[in-house]
Amino acid sequence: MQNNQHRQKVNIAYAYIKFMKTTFQHPKSLRSARAGAYQRNGVTSMHGADMSQISRLCSLIVCFFVFSGAVSAEEVQNKNTELALNLVSVPGGTFTMGNPNDESGRSAPHSVTVPPFRIMAAEVTQGLYTRVLKRRPSYFHGNPDHPVERVSWKHAVIFCNRLSTMMGRDSCYLLKDGFYEVDLSKNGFRLPTEAEWEYARREAGKISVNEITNLRGWYADNAQLQTRKTASLSANALGLYDLQGNVWEWCSDWYAPFTGDSRNDPTGPDNGSSKVVRGGCWWSLPQELTPGHRSYTKPDYRFKFLGFRCVTRN
Repeated sequence: MQNNQHRQKVNIAYAYIKFMKTTFQHPKSLRSARAGAYQRNGVTSMHGADMSQISRLCSLIVCFFVFSGAVSAEEVQNKNTELALNLVSVPGGTFTMGNPNDESGRSAPHSVTVPPFRIMAAEVTQGLYTRVLKRRPSYFHGNPDHPVERVSWKHAVIFCNRLSTMMGRDSCYLLKDGFYEVDLSKNGFRLPTEAEWEYARREAGKISVNEITNLRGWYADNAQLQTRKTASLSANALGLYDLQGNVWEWCSDWYAPFTGDSRNDPTGPDNGSSKVVRGGCWWSLPQELTPGHRSYTKPDYRFKFLGFRCVTRN
């Protein structure tokens, strides 16, 4: 009972902080706030209170809860990490996966069913990666709001397991015979399956296999040969950012050509030599940003255009 009351205090504290930030960043969400809103340097503020003042106020609130004993410093860090994940719920469903324009035949369109899952709204940032693993691998370092890159598949998996432990969840990856195997029944964080990734990219199947959508990502024509701040362009219909460009994203699956057979919650082959990467990056051509475009690379490779995001089914 006491633990439940303690957890309730934590949630109340952070619900209030989240409310404060949302209110002052997006005052139109509250009808009564419209009269007091004004524009300053392109940012809507309320009654003269800029966002730096609000951030300081939120920090003071956190300090109060810490020093009053209601919340520990570790819980503050873990709750901040939880908020940074910004998980978006994706309903399960059936869609057509693949790329009919792939002349190689390795991406044959086929029907796929995926269960519901939750996915990060944007890619893992440098700041979040450093908070969890205490490492700074990025080539474009020093930008905490930019996606982390130069991360191998193995280190992306280690991040997922460490994050799961921090959040009090079970690890999804188990080291076996020198490599990590995934257990989808666990409640922790992991890399998306290729099917989950494409389903999210197709906005839960609403974007057809033949449709070429308008570009809304950072790629060769607009990124100026570098990563850009995550979630700085418009989101898709699910509220997900950067599924087109910025950095390629690791998937959980080993790479293999599609057979064209219908599949239920596919996880790729049991073994292979390369892992799937999706989405294109800051120096990609437009065709690499299309929903069905597939690529792959060795799991131990680390490139300045390769990052990831996490998913969970709980």
